[in-house]
Amino acid sequence: MRKFLQFLPVLAVLFFFSACSDDDGINADNGFTYGSIFVSTPTSALIVHDVGSMSVLFLNGAEFNEDTEQFEGDLVNVINLDFESMDANDVATGVYTLDPTQSQDNSFFGQVFLTFNLETGEGFQFEIVEGQVEVQNNGATYEFSYSLTLDDNSRISGSFFGLIDHVVD
Repeated sequence: MRKFLQFLPVLAVLFFFSACSDDDGINADNGFTYGSIFVSTPTSALIVHDVGSMSVLFLNGAEFNEDTEQFEGDLVNVINLDFESMDANDVATGVYTLDPTQSQDNSFFGQVFLTFNLETGEGFQFEIVEGQVEVQNNGATYEFSYSLTLDDNSRISGSFFGLIDHVVD
């Protein structure tokens, strides 16, 4: 019960973000379900680290600073998926399985950040311990579908469809 009471503020903030909506053409289905709460993730980014190694971020509550090529925000929800892809600078179509060592192609690992402050590092951070991500890459348009288990045994499932907002090489 004590853990639930400690986590209650997180659920309240997640509910707030799920209730906020704007009508600017963003796919309303982009987001994830945590418990029974849907959190939209209207912002996305692809960060290329090395040949075949990249991160894809799905975010809520973050602003991208073009000068620093960094995201900023104090109540941010983030799905961070790090991929090893067969494609040198892109996430190739396929099914990706969890592999924290990323020793094989078509693997991923990642973290989930909830009500997280990107400047102070305060908030909730979870490691993904099980899951799979299905990717459809049609040129500039992507479709991601994911089902993940976190290190606290909670589950997150979600999807993204559309163009990636920010690409950082």
